[in-house]
Amino acid sequence: MSDSTAQVVVGCLLDVSGSMRSAFESGHSNEPASDRLRAVLRAALKLAKAERQQNPNAVMFVGVFGLQMPEDSEEHPNPLAADLCGIADALLNDSGNNSSGHDLLIARANENDVSHISQYIKTKLTCREARIVDAYLKRHPDQVQQFVDAIPPEAEVERLRSSSRIAGMLIGTAVVLAASIFPPGGALGAAAGASVASTATGSVVGTAAGTVAGSVAGSVAGSVVGTAAGNSVEDSRVERSEALALARRIQKDWLSDFINFEPRPVSYVVDILQRLQDHEDRDRRNVPEDNSDNLFDAIRQYMYGLTPMCHALKKALDAFQSKPDARHRVLVIVSDGHSTDGDPSTAADDLESEGVAIATINLTNDRSNTQRALHYEANPLWDEGTRTLFNMSKRIPGSTHPVPVLASVGWAIPSAGEIALFCTVCTVTALEEFCSMLLSARFGSADALLDIVGKIRFDDYINIEHLTIRSRPTNQGQRGICYAHAVASVIHMALLRIVSRDGGIPSFNEIRHKILSKYPEIKGGQPTIQVLADACHWYRPLRFQKVDEEGARQAVLRRRPVLARFGLSKDGWDEFCEQLDGNSAMHNAVLTEAQMAPHFDKKYDGGHAVVLVSCSPNSLTFLNSWGGSWGDNGTFSIENPAVLGHKDVSLSFYDVYWLERDLTDAEQQAFDSQVDEELRHRAEQYESIFELEYRCPRCRDTSPLAEFRGSVRRASCPKCQGLFKPDAGNLVEAFYLRAGLNDVV
Repeated sequence: MSDSTAQVVVGCLLDVSGSMRSAFESGHSNEPASDRLRAVLRAALKLAKAERQQNPNAVMFVGVFGLQMPEDSEEHPNPLAADLCGIADALLNDSGNNSSGHDLLIARANENDVSHISQYIKTKLTCREARIVDAYLKRHPDQVQQFVDAIPPEAEVERLRSSSRIAGMLIGTAVVLAASIFPPGGALGAAAGASVASTATGSVVGTAAGTVAGSVAGSVAGSVVGTAAGNSVEDSRVERSEALALARRIQKDWLSDFINFEPRPVSYVVDILQRLQDHEDRDRRNVPEDNSDNLFDAIRQYMYGLTPMCHALKKALDAFQSKPDARHRVLVIVSDGHSTDGDPSTAADDLESEGVAIATINLTNDRSNTQRALHYEANPLWDEGTRTLFNMSKRIPGSTHPVPVLASVGWAIPSAGEIALFCTVCTVTALEEFCSMLLSARFGSADALLDIVGKIRFDDYINIEHLTIRSRPTNQGQRGICYAHAVASVIHMALLRIVSRDGGIPSFNEIRHKILSKYPEIKGGQPTIQVLADACHWYRPLRFQKVDEEGARQAVLRRRPVLARFGLSKDGWDEFCEQLDGNSAMHNAVLTEAQMAPHFDKKYDGGHAVVLVSCSPNSLTFLNSWGGSWGDNGTFSIENPAVLGHKDVSLSFYDVYWLERDLTDAEQQAFDSQVDEELRHRAEQYESIFELEYRCPRCRDTSPLAEFRGSVRRASCPKCQGLFKPDAGNLVEAFYLRAGLNDVV
């Protein structure tokens, strides 16, 4: 079924153990019980759809763990974890087939010439039980004959029914005889006769009528009692039948067919999960609440057991190892992290060693937890399960997609420069929002789509230009013009974020030339901040502001250029140059505070201007202007700002940016035109882009993009008909849905 040469394997593990009951069935007025289970499965469907669009040859598995053990678990043990797609595929009808579980099993009985058991199927099995029996027989055609043989022949069933009728007749006769001996209507008949005529004749007639009435009543009562007795005999025989015993065993054993997580072609996974969603939607619209054929209820009856997370992770590892040629492996876990079969960190390490990137979602009903937040380090207030999930998750650079965009639409992003693919959510909305982020976790494939919203213009060709600058560092040689190089770099990078800027975007060399013409080289250099202020005035609509380390990190995470200025003593400069010289063995190492601290209090001997280009939890990286043979291809990294500190001059940062309101009408119009062109291009490249969901900011309901009217500048909601200007953040969420997962590693 699956492709052994698949290049991408995506797995989802859903924790359905007892500790998750409160999370799945929160009971909030706006979240009916079990809505979260549906939301989790919708998220899995979105993951599958996204991967199908990006990598049609990808394979995917969806597993559940934490299943409940039946009372006789020693004889009929449920698996600790099971393949959800396999379960759903077995239970679901073919597309367009709305037959109930009873209908399916009766049809199978008809195919095998045992239609006479239809009555028992409907009375002895619920719709859900009948569906499970039919699904089991569909998967095990070799056992259909065993099931048929266990059903009493039609002649035997008819004899049973005849004996029931005969028993009823006998009991009825006995009641009639009793009625004739003790006529229950005699007195009433006599009284009635006396009321008609107070004669002996009336008395006789009344007595006779009472006797007849008593006989009739006895016959009716005898028939009822006899039928009930006969039915009881028949019911008892059916309950003890081998066929019903086999059906009961199937109820307890059938999950053992799904103990292994099977990576399936992603298109097949989409089909299974979509049919499951459609079946549930149809049930919720058309079926009474007491319906026993609901597939979510069929799954739920096995939920809320212990939490064998270690076992589930090992089964996931087996699934990934079954595709040894895959280039990318991603596992998404939805859980509360409370494992009951040991510490899952070892199993998580085994997955990591196999190249599996793990993303974790802590689903909780605790609304006090921080929402819309990514994390670099564990919160000391987290419980053990939350810390477990956090520690298992993969770390990624904070400057890569989609993190900068999330930061721009309200997510809290740590300034460390690194984040974990982990989030705590307590609402269906937050769950789906974070899953949208995970869908774009390939970090790069969504760049062009994200450019459509114009929120961030520093990722696609902008980042290419940025990397070009970094890969070909300028060289000021022995000239004291670092101010010109650094300011020209940040001005050029900031201007690149504007679409069709009026007057165009000057090159780095043009900007540097203008700076040097106004601020020529002099001994000791020019005042860098004054140069920056004038340059921002020359090249509208740029602005700048001084920020601290936190502000500088946040700016870099949002892909904005940051100018940095520092000064050192003579010995400090000697140490700096010696450590980072291209011929030094330490030229690409992180410069530490311990190395530079001895020179902090010595006499100041000049400053320098550079550009902050990236950050990590333990370092800051700058672009210098001393050529590519110096440092690490022209860049260098420091442990913290104190490394470049001096008692008289500390390391300072300047964020260079612009505001949308400062753009001209022509620039806004150019942006709108590019939006339309980009949308047309992407719609041709990805035909199903307009099937993606978008949430209306007015009614807060979601609809496919194709159903909205207007444009990305002024749209009309298909549900509330309200007009609105689409928010960039909402569009980003919608566009995430067609990204994918496989480029995390």
